[in-house]
Amino acid sequence: MLDADVLHHDLTVFDAACQQLYDDGLMSEETLVRLHGVVHREAWEMETLRHLEN
Repeated sequence: MLDADVLHHDLTVFDAACQQLYDDGLMSEETLVRLHGVVHREAWEMETLRHLEN
C-alpha cells in the first residue's frame, strides 16, 4: 500500500470509530465535528508537506 492509501485507510477507520462513539452517546456532536476537523486538517497538511519535500 502507498502512504496515501494507508493514510486514507487510517482516516476511514478513525472516522468510523468516532462515529460509533457518537452513536453510543459517548461523544458529543460538537466534539465529533471538532476532532474530525483537526485530524483531517493535520493529515492534509502532512500529505501536502510530503509532496512538497519530494
